Amino acid sequence: EARKALDARLGDDESKQKSKLQRRLEARKAAAAREREAAAAREAAAKLRLELAAKEGEGADEAADALRDAERERAEAEAKEAALKASEKADAERLESDLAKQKIAEHAALESQMQSEAAA
Repeated sequence: EARKALDARLGDDESKQKSKLQRRLEARKAAAAREREAAAAREAAAKLRLELAAKEGEGADEAADALRDAERERAEAEAKEAALKASEKADAERLESDLAKQKIAEHAALESQMQSEAAA
């Protein structure tokens, strides 16, 4: 009976922790996607400024620098987003491992307690 209660509690804890991890990952992915989209918009604006500067014949160097910066920012945002996706699996595996260790430890503690009570 105590084992069933422990398993039920551990199952609830596991479900809550997995949901919490999923919400955190979704929020991080959404933030990374917004960052990438903003960087892409800045890059598009920099391209337009460069085109305008080329037509007007002035400010082309500054516009080209701004475009390079925007391209670098977009590439960094894309790399961050890709790294986040890669870490998602590692985070889930780490949680599974931690939960399994917790379950083993709590079952061992319960068994020890039951043996102590039986011996008393």
